[in-house]
Amino acid sequence: MQKMKLNEIHAGFQVNDITTLSFLGITIYSLEHLVTKAKMIHIDKDSSNNVFAIGFQTLPEDSSGVAHVLEHTILCGSKKYPVRDPFFSMLKRSMKTFMNAFTAPDWTLYPFATQNKKDFHNLMGVYLDAVFFPRLAKNSFLQEGHRLSFSNPEDTNSDLQIDGVVYNEMSAALSNPSEVLYHKVYKELFPNTSYRHNSGGDVKIIPSLTHEQLLAFHKKYYHPTNACFYSYGNFPLQETLETVNQALTSFATPEKRYHVESQSKLTTPKKLQGSYILDQNEDDGKKCQVCISWLTADLIEQEEVLTLQFIALILLGHSSAPLYKALIESKLGKSLCDITGYDDDTAQTVFTIGLQGVANEDVDKVENFILNSLETIIEQGINEKEIESALHQIELQLRSTSETQFPYGLKVLLRIFGTWLNDGDVKKLLDIDGIIAQLTKNLANPNYITDKIKQYFLANNHRVTIQLVPSHTLAQEQLDEQKQKLDRIKANLTNEEKEKLTQIHFTLKKEQETTENSDCLPTLALQDIPTEIKINQPSIKSWNGTEVHFYEAATNGIFYANWIFYTTIPKELRLAMPFLTSILTEAGAGSYSYEEISQQTQLYTSGFSAGSKLVDLLNTAKEEYIEAFSLSSHSLRRNIPQLFKLAKLLIESPRFDEIEHIQTILQRQLHTLETSIASNGHSYALLSATRSFNLYNSIQEDEQGITQIHYLRTLAKLTKEELQAKLNELASLLQSILQKGQMTFIGIGSKEDFEQAKLALATLTNQPTKTGTAIPTREAEPMPLIKQEEAWLTTTAVSYVTQAFVAPTIAHQDAPILFVAIRLLQSCFLHSEIREKGGAYGGMATFNPNGGYLGLLSYRDPHIKRTLQVYEEAITWFTEANFTQQDCKEAILQTCSMLDKPMSIAGERLRDYWNEQRGYTKEKKEAFRKAILNCTKEQIQQVALTWFKNASTSVLTNKESFAKEQVNLEKKLV
Repeated sequence: MQKMKLNEIHAGFQVNDITTLSFLGITIYSLEHLVTKAKMIHIDKDSSNNVFAIGFQTLPEDSSGVAHVLEHTILCGSKKYPVRDPFFSMLKRSMKTFMNAFTAPDWTLYPFATQNKKDFHNLMGVYLDAVFFPRLAKNSFLQEGHRLSFSNPEDTNSDLQIDGVVYNEMSAALSNPSEVLYHKVYKELFPNTSYRHNSGGDVKIIPSLTHEQLLAFHKKYYHPTNACFYSYGNFPLQETLETVNQALTSFATPEKRYHVESQSKLTTPKKLQGSYILDQNEDDGKKCQVCISWLTADLIEQEEVLTLQFIALILLGHSSAPLYKALIESKLGKSLCDITGYDDDTAQTVFTIGLQGVANEDVDKVENFILNSLETIIEQGINEKEIESALHQIELQLRSTSETQFPYGLKVLLRIFGTWLNDGDVKKLLDIDGIIAQLTKNLANPNYITDKIKQYFLANNHRVTIQLVPSHTLAQEQLDEQKQKLDRIKANLTNEEKEKLTQIHFTLKKEQETTENSDCLPTLALQDIPTEIKINQPSIKSWNGTEVHFYEAATNGIFYANWIFYTTIPKELRLAMPFLTSILTEAGAGSYSYEEISQQTQLYTSGFSAGSKLVDLLNTAKEEYIEAFSLSSHSLRRNIPQLFKLAKLLIESPRFDEIEHIQTILQRQLHTLETSIASNGHSYALLSATRSFNLYNSIQEDEQGITQIHYLRTLAKLTKEELQAKLNELASLLQSILQKGQMTFIGIGSKEDFEQAKLALATLTNQPTKTGTAIPTREAEPMPLIKQEEAWLTTTAVSYVTQAFVAPTIAHQDAPILFVAIRLLQSCFLHSEIREKGGAYGGMATFNPNGGYLGLLSYRDPHIKRTLQVYEEAITWFTEANFTQQDCKEAILQTCSMLDKPMSIAGERLRDYWNEQRGYTKEKKEAFRKAILNCTKEQIQQVALTWFKNASTSVLTNKESFAKEQVNLEKKLV
């Protein structure tokens, strides 16, 4: 723990406040840089995953995407590190657990996380030099932002086109109807502030951005006075301050600190309609979205913000919440809009309520229904149980220290950053006891919540209603409009200007292909990689004749519970499994309706999740698996008895007879998958490409891929009677799986938690299994290996191009080398070819030893044929060994960084449990790590050429790109 005192000065920073929150095990230090007035917060916690970030208030004046393009270009070289791409170079030279940058509506943030102290200071030095002393070269701007080029660079008579990473990224983003809806809402709610602009960039306006405007934006906003520095973890604060202070010595005086201007209140509600792109084949007449959005409290009004967060949980927090239930049961839409809920990411906060999947004829009904539903809720009052449930969910969320998606230290920063930028008190946002106490005090007034609903919704005229309808012609209209614009530009180009565009292309291409000396960048040595492998062992492996694995851990008062049923899952259940598990966890059980179960679940648990699991065995010569079904949840310690009571109900007597509610679940699940295609196209393409490789991939595609979408569409067409008959058949198969005699329980928490869990376990395990009972295994049935050559057509502005190759499992001697090979391929070849030269948002390589495949992927890609050619050249690249031993070393660093990435406390222990079951012992993990650390250039080349053979190709794209590119692939409709 740090030992700084109030008002002390350390490395140019004065300590202005120290607050300890013992229940979270943290001490918050608030500091100010005396010369520049830069702000800093350090959160001292005994955590090895240390976080550092630099953030700036950045207020765009148009929708050219200047803040977003600058975020990209900042990371393309600086004064101390004058290389083309230090950010991506550091990905190769680091043991980072997280590295990225974010552009929000009014701020830009540059965070990273690592467990290695030397790495922490290496990355901090690169980040500090990048933001304060960037090169911002013109070619970097053209690569990352936008540029004009000829479709055939060697032919000035060919068509003009627009290239650029940000341009292509936003083309994809704005083909998502939820993104379109979000930006329309903010444009109308904030007509007089910077929030009316799209900070990411509008594709129609991005090409107007100039390099000079980019430089001016950096000069204006990227000054230390306008900066916020953040660190988290157990590395010494003194050393961090010294590094930051050194970077600030060039700034002698403070400048302006920027704040978002305040939007004056509208006196009359607005209502307008917009459109989004949808292919006619995907339109079932129920693809509209309608929402009402209100401007609510200022972010620094923390008590009001807390109340609005609370209202969101009460009204919309679960399926039986009053407004959620009313909206879904109205049948006016298939599910809630993606932007529904309370958004406190802006200085003036926004609350949105809406539906998606609305029928064309019902669009005009939604607004009145929402307003009338709010009136009814006010008249009827809020149920005490709903209030208690919302209080519980707030406490559970605040106590969770999950590392899922982002490092926990970064999650803390994202929770407080907006308030911090606007000079609010961030300590209050982390004070769980204070938050609960304040809410409890306010709730002593029985009308407190209904009065606030009336104030912020019914009596608030600063609102906008947006109706978003699909257009089958908009995509072609936009293409025609852009082509006409580019044709006009081309017609007015002089020969000299045409030659200049060609010269820009080849100059940029030459720069991208030039091998740079990156020796100026800091790096780690292989000796800096920790060799110790930690395995979490359960303190208990059986109890009362039942297979029980209990892992003792500091979980901040939360108990994690997992019920595992080892069984062979019938083929008839495979496609139905995602739908069935949703019913299991969201419908009723026993004599309780889904509303009653939902209320109890929210009142006492985090909610339940369920699903099947297939784990490959490592100790057998043949392809063999452990198959299981799992149910999991977590709760506060005081609620452990209720957690087990609810689990018992779901296991023993799930209900499949609430057919109308089940149809709602089906429609929502289908709509969620359909709308995820545009942002997860690479995942769908990879699942399709690998689906015939083995049993594991076949199941993955059935449950998560395009096959699952088609299956749900088939179910959605059934009548109530037909669906009920199908459910009755499937439910009996599911019940054959949920047999307590084949159950293992895994618990994670404190000793006190397990003492409570023991009592609850006794009620659930009246059919105990004897400790040591053999777990049933399943030998994979033979599958015909089919190499896919397909293109899936859907509504998307860009393409996702995937090739996959059969590869070994983790037990094979080549597996550790392949992990290094794919990191090498991504960083030294695909990144340059697909992102820098091709303009895609990302080019990736992956090795999945569970699925036994290698994958090459592009994300938000303007090309298809060119990218497939790049994949062919990748094999040649390995053949010619166009990489150095230094490249290999950096790939080893990346591989170890990936393998050592922290997981949540519960996630780590579950991983170790499954590794034990599959035979992946500590000795095998250590041997695997040793093989990675010792691999050579020759081994990488040999192993890569052994396995990168006979590609299976799957592309997800739109019909226009497919027709234009004329690739020889079988055309299919999503």
